[in-house]
Amino acid sequence: EQRGRSYIDNESIESTLPNLANIADGFDSEQLARLEQIEMNASDRTQEILNIAKSVHELATLFQELSVLVVEQGSLLDRIDYNVEQSLDNLSKAKVHIDKANVHQKRSRTALCIIVLIMLILVAGFILIIQRL
Repeated sequence: EQRGRSYIDNESIESTLPNLANIADGFDSEQLARLEQIEMNASDRTQEILNIAKSVHELATLFQELSVLVVEQGSLLDRIDYNVEQSLDNLSKAKVHIDKANVHQKRSRTALCIIVLIMLILVAGFILIIQRL
């Protein structure tokens, strides 16, 4: 907005144009009418130029805002990419831990079966000893 106000405004334009009331001496009515028409055309063109300048300024502001959004989106995508890579690493580590847990579980099941069989053999041996006595 600050820059938009630094453009030429209507007051500064009017201050640069001559006052036709003072120029009227020495010109006939046709020349004065033509001079007024030229002044109106110049004023209209100046106003159109000001409108174009304001539009260009607004467009520049929009592009600046768009560039900020693009940078923010890029940062967001970088964070998402980093998080996906971290998730992939964590999943790989989790698979290794699950494989180890399966191996330990199988070993403990085998060990439990061996212990149960040894206990059954001891109980059967104890029963045989008691029957012989």
